This record gives sequence, C-alpha cells and structure tokens, in this order.
Amino acid sequence: SAALDPLESLDRGWVEVAVAEALVQLRRGNSDYADVIDDLLRTDGEGSPDLAERLGRPPATLAVLRHRARRRFALLFEEQLRSTVRDEEDFEQLWNALAKHLP
Repeated sequence: SAALDPLESLDRGWVEVAVAEALVQLRRGNSDYADVIDDLLRTDGEGSPDLAERLGRPPATLAVLRHRARRRFALLFEEQLRSTVRDEEDFEQLWNALAKHLP
C-alpha cells in the first residue's frame, strides 16, 4: 500500500477530528443516535446484527433509527466542516469528496 503524503495525512487527521467532534455532539443530543453511528463506523457501514437488542429497541425500528441517526450526524459533521472551511467553493469540493464516505 502506498504511503500517504503529508497533506493527505493532515487532511485525514482533520477529518477524523471533525468526525469525533460531530459524534460527541450527537451523543449529547441523543445517545442512541451516537451508538448507531459509532456502530456503523466500526462495521464499515454494515451495522451489527445485534444493535437493536443492545439498544433495547425492537428490530423493526432499527432502519428508521439508522436513517435519523445518519441524517443528524451528517448535519453535525457539515457544521464542523463549515466552521473550519470558510470558502464556499472549497467547502463544496470537500463536502462532495467526503459525503459518500459518511456512515
């Protein structure tokens, strides 16, 4: 595997910090949403088959819970990006590159 150049390493580190901060904010607002996103991040977006049980939720509600958690996390992550990237064109380029990787 090719080594990352320093700029890619910096960008990756910055994105990881932004993801972590968005997750902290999400947990403050709704710990179930944060648990869902954390689970999706750990499982490369697949989600654990026992998540509903661990959350004490009926399995039938998990799809809606995942959808709402993803939507809220995306909003919080976008806020993190906007607070750092002031130029709208730069923001749009970054958002377009990153959005496909969100859980």
